[in-house]
This record gives sequence, C-alpha cells and structure tokens, in this order.
Amino acid sequence: MLPCVEWGPTPHGNAKVINDTADFYRFFDATPHAEFLRQRAKRTIEQDLPKEIQFLQSSDTFRTGAESMIDMPERPLKQPP
Repeated sequence: MLPCVEWGPTPHGNAKVINDTADFYRFFDATPHAEFLRQRAKRTIEQDLPKEIQFLQSSDTFRTGAESMIDMPERPLKQPP
C-alpha cells in the first residue's frame, strides 16, 4: 500500500498522509477469521455433538439400569454438579 500513500514530514519528525487513504483501510480482510469459525462449526456439528449425544444416551441407559437394579433415592444416582 505504501506506493499508493502520499505523505510528507511534519515539523515534529512524524509523517503526515496527504492523500485520501480511507478506502484502503475501511474494510479489513476477515477471510481467515471466517474460515476458522467455519472449521470450528463444522467440527462441532460433525464430531463434538455426536460424541456428546452418545455420552448422554449412555449416561441415561446406565442410570435407568442402575435404578432398576438398586432401590436408591434418585439423588445419589445423579451426577455431581
């Protein structure tokens, strides 16, 4: 972008941009961010959610089996918070 920016020195040793450069910086490229989020969403849908569902189903099956074999109040069978 530097060849497109006209600038000049200031009395305090800084650089002052002379031409209008707002269009160069107005919109940043969010492609890498969007790709990262898409990958995370895809992994969540394809891997994490099915594993979580399987865990919950197994937990429910275990709880049902334990309740049918052991006459205990429900409270001790619940998972701790």
